[in-house]
Amino acid sequence: MRFKSLVLAASLCLASISSHAGVVYEWRPLNGQLPQHVTFRMEFSKAAVASGTLDFQVPFGDWEESYPDAGLLSIYFSTPGVAPISYRPREEQFRYGLGILDLNLTFGSDGLLSGRIYANDAHSHFEMNSQGSLFTILDARSDEDMNGAGCGNNWSICKGATGQLQRVDVPEPGSVALLGIGLLAAFGLRRHGPMRKFGGSRQISAQVA
Repeated sequence: MRFKSLVLAASLCLASISSHAGVVYEWRPLNGQLPQHVTFRMEFSKAAVASGTLDFQVPFGDWEESYPDAGLLSIYFSTPGVAPISYRPREEQFRYGLGILDLNLTFGSDGLLSGRIYANDAHSHFEMNSQGSLFTILDARSDEDMNGAGCGNNWSICKGATGQLQRVDVPEPGSVALLGIGLLAAFGLRRHGPMRKFGGSRQISAQVA
């Protein structure tokens, strides 16, 4: 019964994860210009990607806490030593409750994004535009020092890095769920296997005696 409970709990947990799964795009730098060592990731609903475009804005001072049909599930931008810009429209606002977000994007059939991105969480901001699928960071600044990105002290001009926002292949939620249940099943068989074997040995010994 305990093993069955574990399988059921894992199934429910993985089902919850799969219900929130989206399509992830990540930054791939193509030169060594500033800012360096950028971690930039965005996640979109499958419906938004299938539509081909996304036009989404959050004006400064908008205290709306939820955008259930935004198409954007999350945005995360960080450089070493600086608190990240993190925003999940369906769940929470920017860290300080104030910010600006302006996305005008096209999802290419080649798995690459193009368009314009601007995000400002009242502590840091960044802006990038693309020519085709090649994005250039036009400006990235912060109240904190951006030495880890090679940009020096706070509010130093930090721009010039080029790269692409590429779709990341993430395992389908159903496959992840099956893998998790399979691992639990294997663990359960491994635990109970020796016990069955031992039981069989006892029965044979009894017959011989």
